[in-house]
Amino acid sequence: MNIIAFFTEDGTPKTGLSAVIDIWELDGTHAVNNQAMTEVAGGFYYYSFASYADTTDYCIRADGSNVLSATERYVATSNELGQVTDPVGTIKSIEGGKWLRSGATMFFYDEDNVTSVCSFNLYDEDDLPADNSSRVFRRDRR
Repeated sequence: MNIIAFFTEDGTPKTGLSAVIDIWELDGTHAVNNQAMTEVAGGFYYYSFASYADTTDYCIRADGSNVLSATERYVATSNELGQVTDPVGTIKSIEGGKWLRSGATMFFYDEDNVTSVCSFNLYDEDDLPADNSSRVFRRDRR
């Protein structure tokens, strides 16, 4: 997985930096510590995150170095995956497994009919929870 950062100096793309990156898992594990990024061009730099796990959420901070002002030095982001990392795979899982409506909640299961893929709160047209006898007007992911 390539992690990409874009740096500017006074709003203009900045090249020639000695950019580094730090990556943490949500439990505080420092997965990548002050590793060099590779310059691409036009202010873009990347880091090849070889140990990236597509089921893990990460906090990412790239540092363009102290030649940049404090407001342009750092680029921060996260991947915020939850457990949905492959939309096509998720759709296949939902289509292949059972669906269960319980009260005002709809549950979708993987092909094994045991593993929960996702669930939604259901609401009627008055924006009240749609129980089993109500018509569903809206759904919100839980």
